[in-house]
Amino acid sequence: MGRPEKDMDVVLSELVEVNRFVFLLMPGFSALELGSGIDSLAAANEAMGKAFFQWKTASETGDSINSSSGLTVAVDRVLSD
Repeated sequence: MGRPEKDMDVVLSELVEVNRFVFLLMPGFSALELGSGIDSLAAANEAMGKAFFQWKTASETGDSINSSSGLTVAVDRVLSD
């Protein structure tokens, strides 16, 4: 008699290291540079098929901030002390 054989699919969990970025926006920041930074991180996530990169925007006060071209950007957070 013996034990019946069982087929088990082994699922290996994959740990993913997440790199977090905070873009600190100052009055007169370059919207082009902000867009390039965010688009580069988003493209890398897309190419890898996983979210290896996350980002937030911040200002000193947490208020919206104006770029050099006059674009007003609402930020995600206040820069903590």
